[in-house]
Formats: sequence, structure tokens, C-alpha cells
Amino acid sequence: MGALNATAVLAPSIGERIKGLGRDEAIQLALKFFPREAGLRESYFKRYKEETTCNAIAEALDMAFAETERGTRVMPVVHFDLNGRAVCIEVDGKELLVDTLRKRFLLTGTKKACGTDDCGACTVLIDNRAVRSCAYLTCMVEGRNVMTIEGLGTPWHLHPLQQAFIDAGAVQCGYCTPGMIMTVYGLLEEKENPDEEEIRMAISGNLCRCTGYQKIVNAVKLAAERRLMTANHSWEEIK
Repeated sequence: MGALNATAVLAPSIGERIKGLGRDEAIQLALKFFPREAGLRESYFKRYKEETTCNAIAEALDMAFAETERGTRVMPVVHFDLNGRAVCIEVDGKELLVDTLRKRFLLTGTKKACGTDDCGACTVLIDNRAVRSCAYLTCMVEGRNVMTIEGLGTPWHLHPLQQAFIDAGAVQCGYCTPGMIMTVYGLLEEKENPDEEEIRMAISGNLCRCTGYQKIVNAVKLAAERRLMTANHSWEEIK
């Protein structure tokens, strides 16, 4: 197979994803994929930063790729915080976050199952919001905070939410558990004491074939109750 053109490798995937973003986020993401030559970066973005649609930004991206030297593969460097630690990594533009976490950082608690944003096993938190990492490009975490199940607790010091899952019997095969816990952690960061309907709505995108969900709901309620019993409603105060 001959040398790959950057346009063929990256533009279709990134261009399509940019069209679904907000304008400012689209500009930020597109800039990551521009060639290092200041001329191309300046000539296209001086013109397209004035545009209001993401389609125009995607078009600018495709045009810039078309003018890069054939055989050059654009590899943006992405900076983000991972489990409380600043990291920097060079990634392919099509690399998915789940693959970066599992293969590059060896954080295998994030599971890869469906690969189509359907099962929730790959859920992580990005800026405290639950996100399916199998459908999220690594380049899109630039400047953000990413937390995986490894950043929540350890085998020697479980997070109270993890302990609540054990105490409520909400764990069987365990494959879906990391994604389930990250999803409900995001919920509990937004709402201290969600009711059963809110819990079930939050985990509706996380599939479990073992527990039938009721014990999972019970675990979330238990964790919320334990936190509410502390003086400052803090996870750290739970014994």
C-alpha cells in the first residue's frame, strides 16, 4: 500500500463530526488538524473564523488537507488531564478515546464491547459528564478533564460508590460495572439524591445482562444516602 494522503485518511471522518458541533468547539477541533505551516493555518482560518456555520469550518479543513504534501500524515498533539494527571499524546485523527485509554495508557477498566455507542461499557467522564468513549475521538478531549474507573478508586481503597455496588449485590460478571459506575457517578455529581426514575433514566444507556437493574438502582440509592448522612455531603467523609 502506497503513502497515504492526509485528506483521505482524516478529512471525511473529522469533517462530518465537526458539522455536528457548536461553532467554537468546531474551530478548536479543526485547528488541531491543520498542518504546522503557519501559511495554511492563517490563510484558511482568517477567512473561515468569520463564518457562522460548522459546514464552512469542515470545508476549510478539507481544503487545507488537500494542499498538504502527499504522504504526510497529520498527527495532532492532544493535551488533557487524565485521572488528575496532565498528559500529552500524539494521536491519529481517527483514534477513538476508548482505544487511547486501553492501548496507550493501559487503562483497561474502560471496556470495549459494542463499538457503536449502544451498550455503555466504555463510559468515562469528560468534565464530569458521562460520555461513551467508543464514539468519541481522542482529539476532542483537548484541554479537558477525563476520568476513568481507575481514577475513581483502587482495589485497596474503593470509592464509596464502588463499595455501595458491592454491598447492594449489584455486581455479577462485572463487565458492565465500570461503565455503569461512571454513569451514575456523573448523575450523583449533578444531583445529590436522585429518585428511582432519574436513576433508571441515567442508566438506560448501560446494558447489564446479569442483575436485572434493581440491585444497581439500590446501590445508587445506598451511595446517595451514605453521602447525605455526612456533615458536608462529601464522598471523602464516608467511612
